[in-house]
Amino acid sequence: MMRLKTGTIITVIITLTILQLFSCCTGKKEIRDISDAGEARSVSVCRLKREEIRQVIDGFGNLSFRSKADITSAVDGTIRDLLVEEGDKARNGQPVAILYNIQLEIRREQARASLFSAEAAYELSETQYREGRLRIEGNLISIEKSELNLKQKLLELEHQRGLLENERELFSIGGAAEEDLSSMELSFSALETEIKILEKDIMIKKIGFRDKDIIEYGYDIPSDEAGKLKLLLNLNSLTLKSELKAAEAKVKSAETELQSAEALIEETKLFSPMDGIIGARYMETGERIQADDKLFTIFDSSEVDLVFGVPEEIGVLLTPGQPVELSLDAVKDRVFSATIRRISPTIDTGSGNITIKAGLDNNEGLFRPGMFSRFSLTYGPPRQLVRLPANSFVRLDGSRGLVLLVQGGRVYPRSVVVEAESGGMHELIEGLEEGDVIVIDPSPLLKEGDPVDVQ
Repeated sequence: MMRLKTGTIITVIITLTILQLFSCCTGKKEIRDISDAGEARSVSVCRLKREEIRQVIDGFGNLSFRSKADITSAVDGTIRDLLVEEGDKARNGQPVAILYNIQLEIRREQARASLFSAEAAYELSETQYREGRLRIEGNLISIEKSELNLKQKLLELEHQRGLLENERELFSIGGAAEEDLSSMELSFSALETEIKILEKDIMIKKIGFRDKDIIEYGYDIPSDEAGKLKLLLNLNSLTLKSELKAAEAKVKSAETELQSAEALIEETKLFSPMDGIIGARYMETGERIQADDKLFTIFDSSEVDLVFGVPEEIGVLLTPGQPVELSLDAVKDRVFSATIRRISPTIDTGSGNITIKAGLDNNEGLFRPGMFSRFSLTYGPPRQLVRLPANSFVRLDGSRGLVLLVQGGRVYPRSVVVEAESGGMHELIEGLEEGDVIVIDPSPLLKEGDPVDVQ
């Protein structure tokens, strides 16, 4: 295996999956003493094979909530009741706190009084409008009556004119007294005056009901009498109708003010905006809270994210939907499965890591935000490489080492370059090739060219 260091919290381990079903190393044999005659020494050896491995990164991360929300107040107030505590589960729409605001209570009562007054004014205006239209109808009927009376007076005037002419003829021939003629002329003149007064009175009454008045309002004169009367009635009640509309608008304004006050009072009841767990409470009962102050923080507990970082060269090989295995110190002897949900598009300039979020269901309620986790994640395509056992080195200094190569029954020192140890094996970088045979647990007594016996 190969171990990669990623800052202070990530250890990358290359987990090997050996596809070939045979061992690369022979069993270790006991080494026999040799004499000066050059007797071969029996050794254990390993034949180097190329292996295909899966690349796996192991590291550490933390669980984080998928989503959260702060429960804030939209109005000022005093906390009267706290209905939940930290750690309590809350449902969407569930009340969590109740505030009290005396100014809002006063405002609501004032709005109720204003609405009552506006409704009374509207009722009065409505009555005045209705009575005004009745008066207008009465005026129209009075005009008709006056016109009929005028017609009657005109008929009487014509009759009196005929009688007066007769009386004058009689007086001219001495058949009537002068006193009677004078009295009749006076009566005729009085009737003429009465008719003129009646005509003036009709003219006054018809102001606003004339055809020219209809035209001045911008309307055509209706062809039928009923339509004309209706239009005249509407035109002469415009002021009353406007007053009624103004009263109605005041009622609506008062209703809006009351609704606003009641809505603000409703804001003194705080509700949970989501299903979740109360994660934090910031105030106590009786404390004064300002608008937009936080009272609680709630987070969604149904799903959580495993958040961890990987080196950028590994992060670019990951895709959403890849599985991640994880274990928790808080939950012993269990391995859980998560799925990569989000890969950060940016790289942390401090660590050089890419942040990964892998989601997992919390149906059992085992996971809490902040829990420490170990994870294992396969990435990239399988690799082909040759490995050396850790016990095959005569000496090893960092990535450079010395091994004993077996060729023609004898051993020869060979310098090699390897990667760091992982799982008791080192990845070969240079110095040997596939098929080479090297000594396992080399004796310090072996020298270059010594014969060996590989059983």
